Amino acid sequence: NRFMALVGPDNAPAAKTALAEAGQRTQRYLVSLAIANTINGVAISAGLYLLGVPNALVWGLLSAILRFVPVLGAWVAAAFPIILSIAVSDGWVTPILVALWILAVDQLGLYVLEPFLYSGGGGASPLAILFSFVFWTWLWGGIGLLLATPITLCLIVLGRHIPGLRAFHVLLGDEQAFPVEERFYQRALAGDADGAWKILKNVGDE
Repeated sequence: NRFMALVGPDNAPAAKTALAEAGQRTQRYLVSLAIANTINGVAISAGLYLLGVPNALVWGLLSAILRFVPVLGAWVAAAFPIILSIAVSDGWVTPILVALWILAVDQLGLYVLEPFLYSGGGGASPLAILFSFVFWTWLWGGIGLLLATPITLCLIVLGRHIPGLRAFHVLLGDEQAFPVEERFYQRALAGDADGAWKILKNVGDE
C-alpha cells in the first residue's frame, strides 16, 4: 500500500504489473543460478575425486553453496580444496592440477553455461550489476552483496513500467534507451554516416 501511494493512483495498474514481472524475473534468475551452481558443484566434485583430493563431494557441495555469494563465493570455495591438496600432496603437480580444473570449470560456467541459462532473463547490463555489487555491499554489507542482483532486476522492471522511475530502466538496463528511428535520426544529424549505417545493418540482421 505504501508503494502504491508512492507511485500514485494513476500508475497503480502499471505498478502491479511491474511487481509481478519483477517477481517472475527474480525467480527465473534464482532458478538459473541454482542450476548453474549445481552443475558447477558436480563438476568440481568429479574433478577433485579423479585427482585424489579427500572429501571431493564436500568441496563440490561447498562450491555450489558459496557461489550464491557473488564475486567472493567462488574464490573462497576454490581456496579450501587447493590448500588441502597442497597439504596432502608430496609435490606441486596435484595442487596445480586442482587449481587449473577449478579455474576451467569456473570459466566455462561464466562464459558458456551462465549466459545460456540467463539468456532472456533480467536484462541488466554488466556495468549495472558491478555497480550494484559495490553500492549495496557498501550500504548493507554482506546482505547487500547477496541481494544486489535481485534488487537491480526489480528496479529495472519498475523503471520500464512506471514513468517516474524510468531513469532506473535507462541507467541499469541493457536495452537501448532510444528506439531505432531516433538513434538513426541522431546519427544522421551528427553526420555520422558509419554509425547510421551500422544501425540500419543491425535492423536488417534482426
